[in-house]
Amino acid sequence: MTAETTSVVGDPLATPTLEALERRIGEPAADAGALKLALRDAERSLDARFERGDDVETLVLERAAAVDRVMQAVWNRLGLGRRGDIALVAVGGYGRGELHPGSDVDILVLLKDGSAGRESEDIHSFIAALWDLGIELGHSVRSVADCAAKAEEDITIATNLMEARLLAGPASLFDEMK
Repeated sequence: MTAETTSVVGDPLATPTLEALERRIGEPAADAGALKLALRDAERSLDARFERGDDVETLVLERAAAVDRVMQAVWNRLGLGRRGDIALVAVGGYGRGELHPGSDVDILVLLKDGSAGRESEDIHSFIAALWDLGIELGHSVRSVADCAAKAEEDITIATNLMEARLLAGPASLFDEMK
Protein backbone atom coordinates (compact mmCIF):
# COMPACT_ATOMS: atom_id res chain seq x y z
CA MET A 1 0.00 0.00 0.00
CA THR A 2 2.93 2.37 0.33
CA ALA A 3 4.98 3.89 -2.40
CA GLU A 4 8.67 3.13 -2.53
CA THR A 5 11.04 5.94 -1.79
CA THR A 6 13.97 5.96 -4.16
CA SER A 7 16.70 8.38 -4.98
CA VAL A 8 19.66 8.77 -7.23
CA VAL A 9 22.00 8.18 -4.30
CA GLY A 10 20.55 4.77 -3.44
CA ASP A 11 17.93 3.35 -1.16
CA PRO A 12 17.46 5.86 1.67
CA LEU A 13 16.12 3.13 3.96
CA ALA A 14 19.47 1.35 3.83
CA THR A 15 21.06 3.70 6.38
CA PRO A 16 21.63 3.20 10.10
CA THR A 17 19.46 6.24 10.92
CA LEU A 18 16.44 4.95 9.05
CA GLU A 19 16.98 1.31 9.95
CA ALA A 20 16.79 2.33 13.63
CA LEU A 21 13.64 4.34 12.93
CA GLU A 22 12.14 1.37 11.10
CA ARG A 23 12.85 -0.94 14.06
CA ARG A 24 11.23 1.48 16.50
CA ILE A 25 8.14 1.94 14.34
CA GLY A 26 7.77 -1.80 13.90
CA GLU A 27 7.70 -2.57 17.61
CA PRO A 28 4.27 -3.94 18.62
CA ALA A 29 3.96 -1.45 21.48
CA ALA A 30 4.94 1.57 19.36
CA ASP A 31 2.40 4.19 20.33
CA ALA A 32 2.31 7.91 19.56
CA GLY A 33 5.00 8.57 22.17
CA ALA A 34 7.28 5.95 20.66
CA LEU A 35 6.72 7.37 17.17
CA LYS A 36 7.56 10.85 18.41
CA LEU A 37 10.77 9.59 20.04
CA ALA A 38 11.72 7.61 16.94
CA LEU A 39 11.26 10.68 14.75
CA ARG A 40 13.21 12.84 17.22
CA ASP A 41 16.05 10.32 17.31
CA ALA A 42 16.16 10.21 13.51
CA GLU A 43 16.31 14.03 13.41
CA ARG A 44 19.17 14.06 15.93
CA SER A 45 21.05 11.44 13.97
CA LEU A 46 20.63 13.40 10.74
CA ASP A 47 21.74 16.61 12.47
CA ALA A 48 24.85 14.87 13.87
CA ARG A 49 25.69 13.46 10.45
CA PHE A 50 25.35 16.96 8.97
CA GLU A 51 27.78 18.28 11.59
CA ARG A 52 30.19 15.45 10.64
CA GLY A 53 30.06 16.63 7.04
CA ASP A 54 27.89 13.91 5.47
CA ASP A 55 26.45 14.64 2.03
CA VAL A 56 23.62 17.18 2.38
CA GLU A 57 21.61 15.80 -0.54
CA THR A 58 21.59 12.36 1.09
CA LEU A 59 20.49 13.82 4.43
CA VAL A 60 17.64 15.76 2.80
CA LEU A 61 16.39 12.56 1.15
CA GLU A 62 16.73 10.59 4.38
CA ARG A 63 14.81 13.23 6.33
CA ALA A 64 11.92 12.87 3.85
CA ALA A 65 12.11 9.07 4.08
CA ALA A 66 11.95 9.23 7.89
CA VAL A 67 8.84 11.39 7.81
CA ASP A 68 7.36 9.11 5.13
CA ARG A 69 7.65 6.09 7.40
CA VAL A 70 6.18 7.83 10.43
CA MET A 71 3.24 9.17 8.41
CA GLN A 72 2.64 5.76 6.82
CA ALA A 73 2.64 4.15 10.27
CA VAL A 74 0.07 6.65 11.58
CA TRP A 75 -2.01 6.29 8.40
CA ASN A 76 -2.12 2.53 8.72
CA ARG A 77 -2.75 2.52 12.47
CA LEU A 78 -5.84 4.67 11.93
CA GLY A 79 -7.12 2.15 9.39
CA LEU A 80 -6.86 4.48 6.41
CA GLY A 81 -4.55 2.04 4.64
CA ARG A 82 -7.36 -0.49 4.30
CA ARG A 83 -9.53 1.84 2.28
CA GLY A 84 -9.58 1.80 -1.49
CA ASP A 85 -10.97 5.31 -1.95
CA ILE A 86 -8.44 7.49 -0.15
CA ALA A 87 -4.72 8.09 -0.65
CA LEU A 88 -1.94 9.95 1.09
CA VAL A 89 0.17 12.00 -1.31
CA ALA A 90 3.32 14.04 -0.72
CA VAL A 91 3.35 17.25 -2.74
CA GLY A 92 5.75 20.09 -3.51
CA GLY A 93 9.35 19.75 -2.39
CA TYR A 94 8.37 16.96 -0.04
CA GLY A 95 6.73 15.29 -3.05
CA ARG A 96 10.14 15.35 -4.74
CA GLY A 97 11.40 13.40 -1.74
CA GLU A 98 13.32 16.37 -0.34
CA LEU A 99 12.87 17.65 3.18
CA HIS A 100 15.20 20.30 4.60
CA PRO A 101 15.44 20.94 8.35
CA GLY A 102 12.69 23.32 9.43
CA SER A 103 10.68 22.82 6.24
CA ASP A 104 7.01 22.10 6.41
CA VAL A 105 5.69 18.78 5.15
CA ASP A 106 3.09 19.31 2.42
CA ILE A 107 0.57 16.52 1.92
CA LEU A 108 -2.64 15.94 0.04
CA VAL A 109 -5.30 13.57 1.30
CA LEU A 110 -6.78 12.45 -1.99
CA LEU A 111 -10.39 11.29 -2.11
CA LYS A 112 -12.05 9.36 -4.88
CA ASP A 113 -15.20 11.48 -4.75
CA GLY A 114 -15.86 15.00 -3.51
CA SER A 115 -16.83 14.43 0.09
CA ALA A 116 -14.82 13.09 3.00
CA GLY A 117 -18.03 11.68 4.52
CA ARG A 118 -17.27 8.85 6.90
CA GLU A 119 -13.52 9.39 6.50
CA SER A 120 -13.74 12.93 7.86
CA GLU A 121 -13.13 11.95 11.49
CA ASP A 122 -10.27 9.61 10.52
CA ILE A 123 -8.66 12.32 8.39
CA HIS A 124 -8.98 14.80 11.26
CA SER A 125 -7.40 12.25 13.63
CA PHE A 126 -4.58 11.66 11.14
CA ILE A 127 -3.79 15.37 10.78
CA ALA A 128 -4.00 15.91 14.55
CA ALA A 129 -1.68 12.94 15.19
CA LEU A 130 0.94 14.38 12.83
CA TRP A 131 0.77 17.75 14.58
CA ASP A 132 1.08 15.97 17.94
CA LEU A 133 4.23 14.25 16.65
CA GLY A 134 5.73 17.67 15.93
CA ILE A 135 5.49 17.46 12.15
CA GLU A 136 5.06 20.95 10.71
CA LEU A 137 2.29 20.22 8.26
CA GLY A 138 0.71 21.87 5.25
CA HIS A 139 -2.26 19.86 4.06
CA SER A 140 -5.26 19.76 1.80
CA VAL A 141 -8.10 17.30 1.38
CA ARG A 142 -9.35 17.11 -2.19
CA SER A 143 -11.02 14.83 -4.67
CA VAL A 144 -9.47 14.07 -8.04
CA ALA A 145 -11.91 16.53 -9.64
CA ASP A 146 -11.02 19.20 -7.05
CA CYS A 147 -7.33 18.75 -7.85
CA ALA A 148 -7.96 19.33 -11.54
CA ALA A 149 -10.12 22.41 -10.90
CA LYS A 150 -7.69 23.95 -8.40
CA ALA A 151 -4.69 23.26 -10.67
CA GLU A 152 -6.42 25.15 -13.49
CA GLU A 153 -7.05 28.11 -11.18
CA ASP A 154 -3.63 28.33 -9.56
CA ILE A 155 -0.26 27.52 -11.11
CA THR A 156 1.32 26.94 -7.67
CA ILE A 157 -1.19 24.15 -7.01
CA ALA A 158 -0.52 22.71 -10.46
CA THR A 159 3.23 22.74 -9.75
CA ASN A 160 2.76 21.09 -6.36
CA LEU A 161 0.65 18.34 -7.92
CA MET A 162 3.22 17.80 -10.67
CA GLU A 163 5.75 17.00 -7.95
CA ALA A 164 3.40 14.60 -6.17
CA ARG A 165 4.44 11.22 -4.80
CA LEU A 166 2.18 8.48 -3.47
CA LEU A 167 2.86 7.59 0.18
CA ALA A 168 -0.09 5.30 0.89
CA GLY A 169 -3.31 4.20 -0.73
CA PRO A 170 -4.35 2.94 -4.14
CA ALA A 171 -1.97 3.69 -6.99
CA SER A 172 -4.97 3.79 -9.33
CA LEU A 173 -6.42 6.78 -7.45
CA PHE A 174 -3.06 8.56 -7.53
CA ASP A 175 -2.68 7.80 -11.26
CA GLU A 176 -6.14 9.22 -11.89
CA MET A 177 -5.14 12.44 -10.15
CA LYS A 178 -1.86 12.66 -12.09
